[in-house]
Amino acid sequence: MSQNTDYATYVLELISETSKQNGFKVIKENKNRLTLENDKQKIKLFIYYSNGIKGNPNNIWMGVKDGTVDFLKEAKDLNDRFLVVVNKKTKNFLVLPYQIEQQFMKFKNQKGWDNTGKLGHSFDIEIFDNKARFQTRDGTYDEKYYDCNEYLNNTEILFSYRG
Repeated sequence: MSQNTDYATYVLELISETSKQNGFKVIKENKNRLTLENDKQKIKLFIYYSNGIKGNPNNIWMGVKDGTVDFLKEAKDLNDRFLVVVNKKTKNFLVLPYQIEQQFMKFKNQKGWDNTGKLGHSFDIEIFDNKARFQTRDGTYDEKYYDCNEYLNNTEILFSYRG
């Protein structure tokens, strides 16, 4: 990453480069939504940019609106839907398979958000220098967190993830 490139731009360039290497073209739907496609497959990404919460740059509160859920569902295969969480403050990012988020995430029960995760929903996720995790909804006290380390700074997961 050059000194003139901000971290969000760097992550987008990395996704674009990895996509091209895997034979996919990148379609920027808007600032936060990308479609990666080739003749056989469409991969949908929602990119969320954060500086962490006040006083804790490693903790990110993320909202996924109804329109974003609909956008992700445009990828017919659940394995082709991803949330990319970019922590600009710590210069780390996470490429989280939507299937993992839907299966294990503990969603926030806040007014206006769906705590089942099927519609617009919100959650907390932690991204540290060399690890990432989120709180699970069904874990015991000892298994309270889902380890996301394999998704940390990993753009190749976009093309290899099969649940």
